[in-house]
Amino acid sequence: MPRETITGVEDPLRPEKIWPFAWSVGVERIEEGSLALVVNPKSQRTQNQLHVHILRLNQGARQKFTEYGFAIIGDINHVWKVAEGVAKISGLSDYGVLVSKYSDNRFIVIVSKDSPEAIFTKWQCN
Repeated sequence: MPRETITGVEDPLRPEKIWPFAWSVGVERIEEGSLALVVNPKSQRTQNQLHVHILRLNQGARQKFTEYGFAIIGDINHVWKVAEGVAKISGLSDYGVLVSKYSDNRFIVIVSKDSPEAIFTKWQCN
């Protein structure tokens, strides 16, 4: 249950600690190389409350990463600030965020105008 209303990517009260928490939950269920954390853009969400999707990457998803705005980071505690900077450079005011493992000690942060969930992950049950 949410403790307070935080709408999403655009909310200045979005907590940085949501990313390391979601990562720790995700690696209990999905191997690190396939794990993706996603927050959808405002225009493509069904709930008006911040939540992180913990998903598995599609096969071949990593080959598409560089087609989108991205940054490589060492500290998962700074995803929001980094994503905001990438979005600004990319000219996006409404954007989704994907975080995945890049190398042993680094993560990749992807920003896209469309849902990173739909672009990069297995988000529908078969």
